[in-house]
Amino acid sequence: MVNHFGYTISEIIIGKNLIEMFECEGFGLLRKYDLRLKLIFESFGIKKFIFLSDLNFFMRIKYFLKAYSIIKSCKTMDDFIKFSINDVKIGRAVYDNFLRFTGIGTINHFNHKMYFFLSEALSNYYQIKKNFDKFEFIACVQSERQFIPGSIIYQTSLTNGINVYSRSGYGNAFSVRKYSDTREIWKPRERYSKKLYDEISNSIKEKAVEIGGTYIEKRFKCIPEYDAYNEYFVRRNSLKEKKKKK
Repeated sequence: MVNHFGYTISEIIIGKNLIEMFECEGFGLLRKYDLRLKLIFESFGIKKFIFLSDLNFFMRIKYFLKAYSIIKSCKTMDDFIKFSINDVKIGRAVYDNFLRFTGIGTINHFNHKMYFFLSEALSNYYQIKKNFDKFEFIACVQSERQFIPGSIIYQTSLTNGINVYSRSGYGNAFSVRKYSDTREIWKPRERYSKKLYDEISNSIKEKAVEIGGTYIEKRFKCIPEYDAYNEYFVRRNSLKEKKKKK
C-alpha cells in the first residue's frame, strides 16, 4: 500500500516466492485507481486484486459519525489509544498516524484531524475484514507495518492467523522477517544478539544509555548524519561518485 516502486517491487518478489512455495494464487492489494502499480503487479503475473477505495459520500459520512461517537466516548487520550476492534488496536494506529503527518511530538486533546484519521482507519478495517472473510489467505507481504492503512492491514492479518512477511533493508540487498503471532506485532524487523545486549547492559549500561540519548537528541535537531535516511543517502551519493570516477 506504499506508493513507492522500490517497496512494491521487492514485495512482489517476496510474494512470487511465497506463491511458488505454497502453490497458491496471489492477490495485489492496491488503492483504487492506482493503475501504475496494477501494471507492475500484472507484469509479474499477478492478475487478481483487492482495491481499497475512499467509498462514496454517504459511507464516508457514516464512518465519520462513527469516529465522532468513538472519540466522544473516550475521556482521555490514553483511553483512545487503548481503543480496539477484535484485538486490532485502531486507536494506537490513528495516534501514530496523527503524529507522523502533523509533526507533533505528543498530544493530549482531540485535534480535528483525529476524527478524519479515525474514520479512514475504520473504513480500511471493515474493507479489509470483508475480504479476509471472503477469501482464505495464508500469507501477507508487507514492508510498511505502521500508520494508516499499513498498521490496520498488518494487525488484521495477524489477528486472523495470517503470517506476515516483512522486508528489512534497502536496494537489492534485503532480508525478510516472518511474523506469525500477535505478541510479535511491535517487534522490529531486525534481530539483535541477546548475548551482545546482555554484555553491554552488564558492562557499560550507563555509557550506552548516554550515547543513545545523545544520538536521539541529535536526530530531533535534524543533524543530517544522524537522520534516519542518512545511510541511504550516503550510499546513493557514494555510488554516484563511483560512476563519475569511471
